[in-house]
Amino acid sequence: MKSAGEYAASLLIRRRYTKSELIRKMKEKRYASEEIDAVVAYLSENGSLDDADYARRYVHDAMCLKGYGKLRVRRTLAEKGVCSEAIEAALFQCPQDEKESILAYLQRHKDLNRDQAIRRLLGRGFQYYDIEEVWDSLYG
Repeated sequence: MKSAGEYAASLLIRRRYTKSELIRKMKEKRYASEEIDAVVAYLSENGSLDDADYARRYVHDAMCLKGYGKLRVRRTLAEKGVCSEAIEAALFQCPQDEKESILAYLQRHKDLNRDQAIRRLLGRGFQYYDIEEVWDSLYG
C-alpha cells in the first residue's frame, strides 16, 4: 500500500483538489488522521494544495469558459469545501459580467421560448431578475 504522501501526490498529478476533497479521498483509503494531517500541512506549505488558488481557477473556468453564473459557482465551491471568504475573493476578482453571459447564451439559443430560457439560465446559476432584464432588453 502506498504511503499517504505518495497517494496524495498521485491524486494531485491528475487534477487539482481542495483540502477537504483530498482529506476525504485519503480517509476513504483509511489512512491515519495524523498521517493525513501531516501530508495536508506539508502540501499546503509548499503550495501544492491551495483552496484560494483552486477557487480562482475554478471561477475563471466556470464563468468565463463555461458561462455559469455566480450562484452555481458559489454552490459548487462550497460543496467542494472551499471557505466562503476564498469563494467571495475569487468571485470579486473575476471580471466576467453575468448579464453579458446571459445575453451570449440567449443569442446562441434563439430557438428557446421565454420559460425554457429562464429555466435553463436559472440552472446555470444566474439570478432571475438579471435574466428577465436581459430578456426584456433583447425581446422587448
